[in-house]
Amino acid sequence: MHNVIKMGKKVLTISVVVTTMAWMIGVAALLMPLAASAADLSSGDLIKASLPAVYYYGADGKRYVFPNSKTYFTWYSDFSTVKTVTDAELAAITIGGNATYKPSVKMVKITTDPKVYAVDAGGSLRWVKSETVANALYGVNWNQEIDDVPDAFFTNYTVGTDVASAGDFAKATVLAAATSINVDKGLSTSGATTGGGALSIAANVGNPAAGSIVADTTEGGQQRAAMLKLDLNAVKDTSITKLAFKRGGISKDGDVDNLYLMDGDVILYQVTSVSDGVATFNIASNPLVVKANELKTLDLKMNLSKDASSGSTMNWSLVSADVTSDASSVTGSVAGNSKTVAVVTDLGQIEVGNPSIAPASVDAGVTNKEMWRVGFTSVSNPILLTYVKFTNIGSTYDADIQNIKLFDGATQLNGTVAQVKNKVVELDLTAMSGGGLKIKAGQTKQLTLNGDIVGGSNRDFRWSIQESYDVRARDLDYGVEVFVDNKETGETDNAFAVIEANAVTSIAASTLSIGLALDSPNTNVADGGSGVTLAKFTFKANGEDIKVKTLTVICQSSGGVTNTILNTLVLLDGVQVGTTDSTMTCSSLTTVATYSFGNSFILTAGTSHVVSIQSDLTGVLAVDDTLYVGFGGTGTAEGRESLNSPTVSTINGHTLTAKGATLTASVNNSFTDRDSTRQTGVVNAQDVKVASFVLIGGAGEAADISQFVLRDDLDYYMGNNFQNMVLKDQNGNQIGTTISSLNTSDSTYTFTPATSIRIAKGDQQRYDVYADVKGSVSNGGASYNMLELDTVSATGVDTGNSADYGTAGHSTTNDLELQKVYLALHGNLEVNESADTPVNQQLVLGSTGVSLAKFKLSADGAEDLIMTEFIVADDTTSGFGGAGNENATGTIKNLKLYNGSTLLASVSSFTDNENTVTSLATFSGFSLTIPKNENIILEVKGDLTSYADGGKTSSSHRMIIMPDSSTATKDDQDSLTVVGAGSGIHMSKNALDLLGWVSGTTDDSFVVGNYMDTVRAKLTLAHAADTPSGSASPSTEQTVAKFVATNSSNVGNYSLTLEMLNLNVSSSGASLTGAVTLKMYMGSISSNNEVASTDYDITPGGARELTKTELINASFDDTNDQEISISAGSSRTIIVTLETSSIGLTSNETLSIGIEAASNVALSESVQWGDGVDTYYMVDTLPLSGKTLVY
Repeated sequence: MHNVIKMGKKVLTISVVVTTMAWMIGVAALLMPLAASAADLSSGDLIKASLPAVYYYGADGKRYVFPNSKTYFTWYSDFSTVKTVTDAELAAITIGGNATYKPSVKMVKITTDPKVYAVDAGGSLRWVKSETVANALYGVNWNQEIDDVPDAFFTNYTVGTDVASAGDFAKATVLAAATSINVDKGLSTSGATTGGGALSIAANVGNPAAGSIVADTTEGGQQRAAMLKLDLNAVKDTSITKLAFKRGGISKDGDVDNLYLMDGDVILYQVTSVSDGVATFNIASNPLVVKANELKTLDLKMNLSKDASSGSTMNWSLVSADVTSDASSVTGSVAGNSKTVAVVTDLGQIEVGNPSIAPASVDAGVTNKEMWRVGFTSVSNPILLTYVKFTNIGSTYDADIQNIKLFDGATQLNGTVAQVKNKVVELDLTAMSGGGLKIKAGQTKQLTLNGDIVGGSNRDFRWSIQESYDVRARDLDYGVEVFVDNKETGETDNAFAVIEANAVTSIAASTLSIGLALDSPNTNVADGGSGVTLAKFTFKANGEDIKVKTLTVICQSSGGVTNTILNTLVLLDGVQVGTTDSTMTCSSLTTVATYSFGNSFILTAGTSHVVSIQSDLTGVLAVDDTLYVGFGGTGTAEGRESLNSPTVSTINGHTLTAKGATLTASVNNSFTDRDSTRQTGVVNAQDVKVASFVLIGGAGEAADISQFVLRDDLDYYMGNNFQNMVLKDQNGNQIGTTISSLNTSDSTYTFTPATSIRIAKGDQQRYDVYADVKGSVSNGGASYNMLELDTVSATGVDTGNSADYGTAGHSTTNDLELQKVYLALHGNLEVNESADTPVNQQLVLGSTGVSLAKFKLSADGAEDLIMTEFIVADDTTSGFGGAGNENATGTIKNLKLYNGSTLLASVSSFTDNENTVTSLATFSGFSLTIPKNENIILEVKGDLTSYADGGKTSSSHRMIIMPDSSTATKDDQDSLTVVGAGSGIHMSKNALDLLGWVSGTTDDSFVVGNYMDTVRAKLTLAHAADTPSGSASPSTEQTVAKFVATNSSNVGNYSLTLEMLNLNVSSSGASLTGAVTLKMYMGSISSNNEVASTDYDITPGGARELTKTELINASFDDTNDQEISISAGSSRTIIVTLETSSIGLTSNETLSIGIEAASNVALSESVQWGDGVDTYYMVDTLPLSGKTLVY
């Protein structure tokens, strides 16, 4: 490798003595050239033969010489792509001339000429007339970007116009255009014999269909109308230097304003000429490259002249003979479909300008600054603006302006463009809602171009729109792209003129912004610390990079002490700049130290830097003494390009207060003393929380904790009640080791963490003490103090001083008495009826999944409880609707016990109990945990046996839980089997509280559900939807109420009969003495449907307030042949009428008719109905309050 490098260096020192001698690259040790034959060469290849000279193979088939290495390396970075041909093949390729410097890369000077030149396209040398211009174009190190060109090579170049200002030479644009030596020299394929392979032309599947194109003699023609879409395919890389499209149809050359070859929305080329029906694209200076076997699709689009004639037609075609390239052959052709011109008088147009306003100057460093306000006016029709390209023709560099945005008022129209690129900002608006910015006909949108002025001090910018196609807008009525006109020049000829800001905007001289950082220390500081950050500041260079040459650090303290700080240093973004100062000591008088930074303190333009001041604190400050540091206003700075001197402002940090590091402690108030309602735990319980405390870091500095010491209370000892004590942090991590055996006398318990625990200053950390409860305890059944926090050992992080909490030994001052402990022998379970247990009701035989009762089980705070068995009894002694049925044991079956929606256990049926009026269902085979201090709701569900299968009608059922002491429980067993999860003790007697039993008061009581009465069919009564209410007028036989009697569906489809119905009639204001007629009809009012009639006595103080209407009994035998039976799943409507015209009702007097419940009146005066087996007086839906009629 050493020899390779040595040879490389030797080669690079070869002198070039004549312009015709090629620069040579060395031997094969430097690179391994690619083998090739002349037939394989492509335009742009680097080639050599047996000798080391390297040539550029041009598009014209000739080879071009690199005069020296400097010229070569402006185009290429290495030799990796050089191809080797034979000597004979190389000799057959004519030398076309010398390569020149790549444009814009370097400046050059001629050995005998003092002028410095910029290299422009085509080897044009342009004199840079001043250092200021050179600095603007090539930066502060511009003099390092100059190469000497020997006089002998000067003839390779031409001399162009002078560069008097940075705006005279578009350096970035020139560089971007210089894509190859072919492009730079304008080489074409004419005469080339060793180019690519075959090239084919064909129509793309998306070739535009025949249609119309639109012109307007006033507003211009359609822009970029799609005329042709073609595909190009090449066997090898192929360069196309000319295409000639032929116009067809009945049209003329003057109908074409412009033609473009485009790749999607990107314009690749504009037409060179349109003459004699041929549109020619001469593109030799920038050939179109078709990569080997990569399909290239092009669009031919046209700007239509405003003067095109209506009805004229046009199409474009391309044949292989009209394609000039380096391909070995060209085949194929393509023709576009015909377009017909439609002339209209209202085609839209967009005018740009008026206003066109830019600020005269801006400050460097401003953000989101308005740079150009320009108007976009829609003419004739609504316009959709979809794209705008802005070009900066000022002297700023691309990086000077960043975060560019376009606004319509306060609304941003596009995503933010990070930075100008090659003087250009492109804004695609198609991602907006609606596909762009809609501008109504006749409306002007004043759009503002904003950006951050990051750099550019003493330079300027001026924004412009350079080409008509830099703005894309579509007529929303016609759906075509429209002409863009300069508002300032008018629209007389529809010729585009450059649109630019009304003024050049200069960027003011650079400035230095200094502020206090948000995270600058602002509270307390530990005296005695080393390397303590006393203040943080933000420094920002605006307009250009700034070198801070010197800063003056100031300090002042209180308390009358001196020498409070030592070894002060300044840091830039965390790195020390300048030297450490040991002379400034700080006292009650302001002291000063000056720092010089040389070239180490450079601020990048637009970037916020953090500058910190650090010192050692000597420990002389007393608690609550203060100090502050800052920068005085005598520092100096320099702009890196302009060399101006920005002001360094005075600024102070926050005043800091000296504080110590000592820890403090307190009881954790969120964990309160334990008592009978919130127990610590039960016997045998493991890992119960015994105590909890909080440590608070000292105000002055952080501390590292190395040890915790707990101590027994003087009166009650941990060892009598607990074992296996541990200490945990707030995240549950154990600290130190478990102390298995605790003492039964006054003792301490030490916990040492594996590594010290850091507590920040002022921070709070919680610590919890856990232990296992012994099987036998000495201090149970009451609250006792058993544990204290004795000491915590800690050291200050900054100072190394002690930060300990507490003093060893019992002390009423320092020891922290922790929470009281309450130990229980076991937990307790309370059982009650749930508030949402089902109410008294009638149940239809054959129903399934019926909710029979709900019970609430509540565990106290001692421990979780585990239930494994639950016994519920069916009480059939009596019911809410009448007598019970002791023989109805089998009426309820398939019983299920639920916890919410979770099925716990099932029982097929109740079993007879030794007491004849109850039967039992024992649910077992499950394990249900009732968490301490929580409750659960258990629900008992069951199916009712159908009447056909032996289900008993008129039987009453009530679910009950019987107390332990009840002899009604078979074998005197517990109704619930419950065990303490911690204690392991079986809950019985005093540990099972039924109906909230409290020791010392009364025995447990039965926990009972509500009665459920069984029926074969079930009657419900309700108001009809159209029952009268509200405003009414008296009439002879007025309908005053409507009721619906329903027989719900049932297993067996049993009918029911309505046998008696009494109405509760209430009125106010009726004054007639005597009786009036009240009638009842079934279904509708007719004599055939009348089922009852009675006289209603309205005499004040009359004996009857209820009207009894017996439908089927001894006094009413259905003589009118009315069907009063109600079949299963059907309803009957009952209509009640009353003679109201004769009872003296006047304005605002009322009448209402309802039905009472049996519980409110004697059974014989409410409702009587039957299910074919038994007679009933209860209806679940009663009472029904009457609907009020107001007269």
